Amino acid sequence: MVKREKGGFWIAFAAVFVYPLGRLFGRARYEGREHMPATGGVLFVANHISHLDPIYSALFVHTARRAPRFLAKHSLWKIPVLRTVLRGSEQIPVYRDSADAQQSLREGTRALQAGKAVVIYPEHDHPRPGRLADGRAHRCRAARAHRRRPGAARGALGHP
Repeated sequence: MVKREKGGFWIAFAAVFVYPLGRLFGRARYEGREHMPATGGVLFVANHISHLDPIYSALFVHTARRAPRFLAKHSLWKIPVLRTVLRGSEQIPVYRDSADAQQSLREGTRALQAGKAVVIYPEHDHPRPGRLADGRAHRCRAARAHRRRPGAARGALGHP
């Protein structure tokens, strides 16, 4: 059995809430976890179609024995308790439409180079119901930042 990546206290703390929430909102079926490398940097790219996406993306990555590091909108860091968890678990704030926007990609690249599992939603946010946004430009930037790295996982997430 593959040893679980060390995520630290804050990843374990978040898991205490994320696993029950995943069960509460529905049972997910994951496909493609076998493509998630056990070690080394991996970029996990998913469509952002609902507010539940971070829960199921985190479960997908964590049940593959990796600690997920999300690129997430910086406004989440304004929520006091959540800010502590996000910082402690090494999540990466995204500053949209600002001079600091590129900093998010640099931080994501550093995390990949340090062997972390990085989760991104190239659409930025979930689109109108029933539609998928086009995240190709952001997906391409992220892939270029991660080029020549082995073993990026591929998969689609659907909600139960």
